[in-house]
Amino acid sequence: MSPALGRAAHPSRGAARPGAPVEEALLEGIPESLKEWEKITVDLDQATSLATNGLPLGPDVYVTDPEFSFLGQEIERFGVHVEYVEFSITRSLGGSFRCGTQPLLRKF
Repeated sequence: MSPALGRAAHPSRGAARPGAPVEEALLEGIPESLKEWEKITVDLDQATSLATNGLPLGPDVYVTDPEFSFLGQEIERFGVHVEYVEFSITRSLGGSFRCGTQPLLRKF
């Protein structure tokens, strides 16, 4: 929980893929090593509603809820194919795609 914001900072808020960070999700600002990346702006309310809790299936495929099509459209600008899958029931319990797939082992 961020004392300054009074909200839980979900651990998966960050990047859809290398080169595409979600800037406001980084509560302490952009690390020096990421400053040159192009950025997608997501406000704290969107991030808190798990907009950035999608599932990268590789460098070119990202899965998210259709509720977050605004973010999917931004991610597509980076050449990433976005698949939309309804996941609102799971989100209502405090998790989304990344939370539901923790056991996956991804090799890039």
